[in-house]
Amino acid sequence: MRYFNLYFFSMFCTLILACSNNDDPPLSEKPSLENPVVTNLTVSSADLSAVVSGSQTDVIKRGFCYSITKLTPTTADNVKEAVGDKLELTLSALQSATTYYVRAYLLTSEGTIYSAVTSFKTLAEYEDPLLAQYQPPVYSDNYTSIAAWSQRDQWNLANVHDPTVFKADDGYYYMYQTDASYGNAHSGYGHFHGRRSKDLVNWEYLGATMPENPPSWAKDKLNEYRSEMGLPLIDNPRYGYWAPVARKVRTGLYRMYYCLVPGHYIKTGKYDDATNFDNSWTERALIGVMECSDPASNQWVDKGYVICSASNKGINEWTRSSTNDWEAYFMWNAIDPSYVITPEGEHWLVYGSWHSGFTAVQLNAETGKPLNELGKPWSINGDHSSYGDLIARRGYGRWQASEAPEIIYNSKTGYYYLFMAYDELSVAYNTRVARSKNIKGPYLDMVGKNITENGGGDAYPVLTHPYKFNNSYGWVEFLIVLFLMTDKIIGFMLHKGACLLTLPELMLVMLL
Repeated sequence: MRYFNLYFFSMFCTLILACSNNDDPPLSEKPSLENPVVTNLTVSSADLSAVVSGSQTDVIKRGFCYSITKLTPTTADNVKEAVGDKLELTLSALQSATTYYVRAYLLTSEGTIYSAVTSFKTLAEYEDPLLAQYQPPVYSDNYTSIAAWSQRDQWNLANVHDPTVFKADDGYYYMYQTDASYGNAHSGYGHFHGRRSKDLVNWEYLGATMPENPPSWAKDKLNEYRSEMGLPLIDNPRYGYWAPVARKVRTGLYRMYYCLVPGHYIKTGKYDDATNFDNSWTERALIGVMECSDPASNQWVDKGYVICSASNKGINEWTRSSTNDWEAYFMWNAIDPSYVITPEGEHWLVYGSWHSGFTAVQLNAETGKPLNELGKPWSINGDHSSYGDLIARRGYGRWQASEAPEIIYNSKTGYYYLFMAYDELSVAYNTRVARSKNIKGPYLDMVGKNITENGGGDAYPVLTHPYKFNNSYGWVEFLIVLFLMTDKIIGFMLHKGACLLTLPELMLVMLL
């Protein structure tokens, strides 16, 4: 019996030793997962990685599971398997501006091992990694302490209105503006003042691009038409200087289109003060162009007349019953130009303000002037003429409470985006957008409304509108600079305050 018990004891020990020599790793060597790390986040992708500790000899598959609805995703949800031994991969085809919940996993013969949950949110379509790092300059709503001409070296973004920006060959961003400033600080110091910046935050003031005395062609062209109309000549025209648009044309060539708005009534040529009202409309606006080879020099050479406000009412139908009569004489108003170079190399000038809508006229790429002969500015015929083709209108009337057409092409979508300002420059001021595959339209809004044909109509969405918070000064307008380079939004600037803006370029970021 003693030998029998010893035999069984020996067999039991042998069995225990055999069981201890199986392939299972010791408990301390079984794999575990750290929380996933998310890097290189974009609109539609994210790079994921996770550290694995312990032995992976029993690992069959590895990867990440993720969900936008389940806070604790499993391999029954969306799964992306990693290739090779490293637990890292890129999730693609994600939804923009969406929060994802993700866990790393290891599939073993004994089951699935999960990490803890990590969440991330993809970028919105208008976001960009550089934008996320952008820190705007800080101003109070009231910058009067630095608004005077003597403080111009401190202006930075103060006293900027209707900004237009391009990036030059020297790596600087150049910005130009309407003649408008707090207390008319620019008055007497030239026109269309410029700034430059390396980082879109800190701006160096450069001064005027046009001398105080306006170019002689403006008076000549104004009086040329007045002479043909049988009207008295104007000896000393008074102008408003408005809404330039500046673009890089090619290496070593930059163009700036600008508006000169005569402050005179058509009938008598007198200043358009209330006491001088003579039952006529005010004179036609004029658009000219300047060119520059080196914007750092701030030396712009005036190249003369481009186009003017035009009418389909005839040469002498410029009368009106009172200053409350809004049946405008001009159909196309030569205000607020936007300059577009298409992917095919065509050059277009888009312009218009309040009168009947917006129009686009093709330019000669070499001269920057209209490609075709304009003809007389009182004999245009309908929506399509040498003075341009209708691209958008708010209604059928000749006084439409819309201005500042700004077109930017996005090669990623193949669309031309038309931004517009609606209503008077006060509490009601707001911006809208529509888009088209063709520079001349039709432009459709977000619900498919065609604002090029059939009377147009209000475009939606409303992109900006004035707000006022906690009884403060409020954000009456936005001062924005936005530009595109290599089809990518690089940056923008935002400065709150009561600014006279008409270029709603910022709104593009809501659609790209």
